[in-house]
Amino acid sequence: MTQAEPQTIFVIGATGVLGRSVIPLLRSAGLRVRALARSAVNATRLSEAGAEAVEADLFDPNSLRRATTDTFAILHLATRIPARNQMSRGGAWADNDRIRSEGTRNVAEAASANGVQAIVYPSVCFVYPDHGSGWIDANTSKVTPSSITRSTLEAEDTVSRFAARGGRGIVLRMGQFYGPESNQVQEELRLARWGVATVFGPSDSYRSVIWIQDAASAVVAALQHAASGAFDIVDDEPPTNQTWMDNLAAAVGRKRLHRLPQWVVRRAVGPELSDILSRSRRVSNCLFKDATGWRPGVSSVRDGLALCASGCGSQT
Repeated sequence: MTQAEPQTIFVIGATGVLGRSVIPLLRSAGLRVRALARSAVNATRLSEAGAEAVEADLFDPNSLRRATTDTFAILHLATRIPARNQMSRGGAWADNDRIRSEGTRNVAEAASANGVQAIVYPSVCFVYPDHGSGWIDANTSKVTPSSITRSTLEAEDTVSRFAARGGRGIVLRMGQFYGPESNQVQEELRLARWGVATVFGPSDSYRSVIWIQDAASAVVAALQHAASGAFDIVDDEPPTNQTWMDNLAAAVGRKRLHRLPQWVVRRAVGPELSDILSRSRRVSNCLFKDATGWRPGVSSVRDGLALCASGCGSQT
């Protein structure tokens, strides 16, 4: 009996912060990885990581359809989040919105045309409204659209329609990424060493975060085990802003940090994003853990921020 060929997984956004962590996990699982490449530099990086680089364009449906032939599943991991100092600028989110809305429609159309069995799309927990100290998840909370989150909700709807047509459509609402490779976290650590913290909202507001390597392992767990639906990918112990600051201070060897005034951080990112980031979201990962058996390797910022400050990563 000949051994079955490994399943082919097509990855969009494979050179991004999440994609770079996902590819080795897919390869370790015995899967063949094909990835969209738009430049020779990225094609080289992908080949070195063990992926087959394919020239295609997310916004060219014909090239996307050709690239996803004989593909078992598509991981749509692409984003283009603007730099923090550009977030309040008019049009700063346009490219990211197009990737989420038009790009996801093109992915779903190519998947349907080629008989692709599954689409995994990482969304964001920012779609939830403020819930104070109450636990929430995809089954218990409605979403609150805004101009910044509307495109990711459109993408979620596209994935749901793909599932309704008989495919497997999985939405992963990710907490805020953090880890040594996060530029934002490195900037927070730099400010913390000066005794300063930038946080949004009251000290008792909850923020849901996820270690980048754990986000990557969740993508693979969803591909392998999850049914269609929306799931929340966050760590086990969502911190309050005060808990975040306390652990950030401990990570850099300080007793306490002083918060920048809210008008300063609000001005940096604009009023709408500031309002979104100020909401209290104590999001639970229990639905996803029960569905897949996944567990975060770094389950609390107590460990995670110390690892970030030391420059160490986690391969769990």
